[in-house]
Amino acid sequence: MFKNINSRSFKKHSFAFNGNHLIKLLLLTIIAVSSISFSSFAQVRGTIYKPAALIPAIGGNSVLNPSKNGFASATSAGWVLGGVDYGSASELRMLPIPRVSDEPVADLSTGASGGHTDIVGGSNSVYILNDGTNLIIRFRIGKNSSASKGYTLLIDTDNSFGPGDTDSYTTTNMGFEREVTLETNFGIKVRGFSKAPGTGANVVTVLNSYSEDDHHQRSIAATNNNSDIDVFYDFYVPLTDIASTSTPLRFAATSVTSAQGGLSGTVSDINGITDSQYGGNTFAALSTAINSFPATTLNNMQSINTFPASLSTTPVIRAAISTTSPTVSGTSTEVIGTTIKIYRKVGVAAYVQVGTTTVDGSNNWSWTIAGLSPALVVNDLFYATATSTGNSESLASNIVTVSGAQTCYTAPPTAAAHVNGQQSVSGTWTWPAGST
Repeated sequence: MFKNINSRSFKKHSFAFNGNHLIKLLLLTIIAVSSISFSSFAQVRGTIYKPAALIPAIGGNSVLNPSKNGFASATSAGWVLGGVDYGSASELRMLPIPRVSDEPVADLSTGASGGHTDIVGGSNSVYILNDGTNLIIRFRIGKNSSASKGYTLLIDTDNSFGPGDTDSYTTTNMGFEREVTLETNFGIKVRGFSKAPGTGANVVTVLNSYSEDDHHQRSIAATNNNSDIDVFYDFYVPLTDIASTSTPLRFAATSVTSAQGGLSGTVSDINGITDSQYGGNTFAALSTAINSFPATTLNNMQSINTFPASLSTTPVIRAAISTTSPTVSGTSTEVIGTTIKIYRKVGVAAYVQVGTTTVDGSNNWSWTIAGLSPALVVNDLFYATATSTGNSESLASNIVTVSGAQTCYTAPPTAAAHVNGQQSVSGTWTWPAGST
């Protein structure tokens, strides 16, 4: 059957089908197989349609699929549409990270609603797990895509955030020291952040990079947010890239419109935050997310653990406090009925809780200072905290110092007789002792 193929005709055809054609054919084949794989498995919830480590068909990386059975679910039976796909129902018993509120659909700052940068899933949208060697991260995304996007876990390692974080806070970084980013089509990056001496600029250092093929897997979730199939994007890095396992950490998870990190790229969606409420102010949204996160060590992020409850949002004291106006009042974004605790400091003593009140329907609260022992004096210090239902006590509010009484005195001066030929009049004006 090969008698008509001589060496010359073979050379001619092999030259026409050169290396570029082979590359194009290979790319087309990969795209076609990926599309077939996703659509074929789309109804089998729990199926890993993109395994790690390039193991064909069934199998995958033992970190992300320990059983190597091709399922992210606890068994090869998969998940039921609309059923539970986390906790004991998942092969990796990952922990949903605390959030300010349930993650809504279509709350993105930019991007398509229900699309491949829309973090979805309500209270179970982003997860993490310490498996003893690695930190595994899972995002629940509204749609599968081959586009180049970013999925970032931003990490605060020093429990300091905002202008008070002298080591990390800059005009482009609110106080994060690490980030782990899945940059689809490029790989997984671990970056460190610090502040440059003198200039105060944000210094970004790539600490480690990992292959997307080896460290990333995708599977079909049980949920159908926005009336179509949701997917899980899983990726991992060694624990040693993050911090000591005994260091308390705080997280904020974001998607990014390009294959970049959460601080360098344009943020599309922030987990556990209704992004539209912040008017594009990413600093404010991320600050809210971090300040509500209960600092937790990597040792307490294993499958047997659960995160503590999220912190309530910190209230604000809005009015001055004086010895003649003994009221502590302010505002809170928490719901009506949220408990506000009032703390006082006298001299060098520690702060002591001295009273409680609740948030009203206008997001205001007030507490009248009465019956304190020792009595209220100038330079006493006060702050407040909030504790909403299902959440733990917030961080401390701004601190207000008690001032003394302000005296307003408008008694007329006493003028001496006018001297002819002079343009001025001399006299006296007596102020009561203690007036300012």
